[in-house]
Amino acid sequence: MIKPFLYMLCFLMIGSVSLIGEEAPAPSSDEAKEPTPEHPPEIDEKRQAAARELAEEMKLREMLQAGFEANIVPMVDQQAKAFGLSSAEKWTLLGIYNAWFQDDLDQEGMFEAIVQLYAEAFTEEELRETLEFYRTDVGRKVLKTLPQLTEQGVQIGMQEAAAKQELLQKRLKPFLEEVKARKTEQKEAESE
Repeated sequence: MIKPFLYMLCFLMIGSVSLIGEEAPAPSSDEAKEPTPEHPPEIDEKRQAAARELAEEMKLREMLQAGFEANIVPMVDQQAKAFGLSSAEKWTLLGIYNAWFQDDLDQEGMFEAIVQLYAEAFTEEELRETLEFYRTDVGRKVLKTLPQLTEQGVQIGMQEAAAKQELLQKRLKPFLEEVKARKTEQKEAESE
């Protein structure tokens, strides 16, 4: 159950990148070619600083917290139901997840990693233009409503996934049965 949550958390953390603007313009001559793992983009100090300033303006740390809170309660509800937990046990489980998020996850490391994503995805000029937008009335409204919209969007997705879980199980069953049968055959062949 934790892995899907981590994937969701990562999605929420970087999901705000898509709100920064329209389709990305063609690379300018000062931009590096498409980065690869072997050749990551070169990020100068100004671009990195612009990305950090944008993340601060966006209140990215608060967005991480809001994303966690939006996901954790439905996830704990699901686990409580699956494991038959009492109300007190459910609250204890929620406390464990909250402590894990607050005390064990490297909040600043996640923030810096996302700043790096922004710096890699956008030019300094794009970052500065986005920062200017977020300092307008409309931009401030976007930032103010983003956590609630994110939470509501996650809840919609989780409700739909829960409602269709039986269909997923039907799709998974033949595959899992095939894998199980194949592994059983392999074990029997190895034991002969």
